[in-house]
Amino acid sequence: MGINAAYIESAQSVVKWPDQIPKPKEIAINIQWGNFRSSLFPIIEFDTTLIVDSSYPSSQIFEKLISGTYLGETVRRVLLKMAQESALFGDTVPAKLAISYSLRYLRSLFQVPI
Repeated sequence: MGINAAYIESAQSVVKWPDQIPKPKEIAINIQWGNFRSSLFPIIEFDTTLIVDSSYPSSQIFEKLISGTYLGETVRRVLLKMAQESALFGDTVPAKLAISYSLRYLRSLFQVPI
């Protein structure tokens, strides 16, 4: 898992072609990075438990904070805590909300058409 980003760069700025500028004046540059971590990341309790419970708790922290694979699980953990501590869903906590990664099946969780 990694993060991708792209940006448009002037073709003459790309050192891959020092003597020969390609026909397009601008080109797309794709950047990928992974396993990025910093002590400056704002990690909250839900991130911490997700990271600890993940397959590789000491790696790919940044990806676990922002990627779609983990965001649903973070939201599920937030909703579960809110449901347990308040009447977010009425008097009962939806049983499927207690199942890890159950937000993949959001429609069945709340049994309403989306």
